[in-house]
Amino acid sequence: MACLASALDQPPRGVIEFRNGAQAARPARRADPPRSARLPVLLESACARRERGRARPVRVFGEAAGLGVLQVHLSGGEPGARRDLVDITAGAHAAGLYTNLITSAVGITDKTLGALAEAGLDHVQISIQDSDAASADHIAGYDGAFARKRALAAEVVRRKLLLTVNAVVHRANIDRIGGMVELALALGASRVEIAHVQYYGWALKNRAALMPSREQVARATAAVEPGSPNSRAVRSEAPYVYRRM
Repeated sequence: MACLASALDQPPRGVIEFRNGAQAARPARRADPPRSARLPVLLESACARRERGRARPVRVFGEAAGLGVLQVHLSGGEPGARRDLVDITAGAHAAGLYTNLITSAVGITDKTLGALAEAGLDHVQISIQDSDAASADHIAGYDGAFARKRALAAEVVRRKLLLTVNAVVHRANIDRIGGMVELALALGASRVEIAHVQYYGWALKNRAALMPSREQVARATAAVEPGSPNSRAVRSEAPYVYRRM
């Protein structure tokens, strides 16, 4: 059964995340009727749980809107892994919230995107790992990821949804930051976000291999700072900070 975790970001923004949980099954008893006889009841119960699961986020979206929240970020993990993503999006739209899907693009098919657009999706953010296809697939750990991201970005633009491209940078790709911005603009992004790797979990353990040099950061900053050819439509997070330990 799906469980809901919600959090409010700085007003007037809202961030809501959904994760899948597990529910223990009821132990079987010998006195129970045969499985074939129980099937309609089990199906009815499953449908009831699914409907309750759909109603819960819709209720939360309405409450959030009442508190002044204006938008919801459908993130993860990968939100495309959820079977009820379209229902969740429709619920957010019905509550009057601006809906933003944050995805790797791998888990969203063109058919799903069409259903999401009909449900009221306003905006899609797609992450990229590099402007070079081979390097991007290597960093993502998935052959064909680069092509899939490009294809979904084209479909987003074709459906006239707003597109943000998020370029995640580290030592292996930061020297091609200009190329990533150019790729994002060529894909039709109205906004480009440059974000460095978040150093926790495995990234923290491998930070020596991921942290760019001071020189790399200086070159990357110059490539996207105001006045540079790649500066339009770019939003960057706080730069790397170097200090003596």
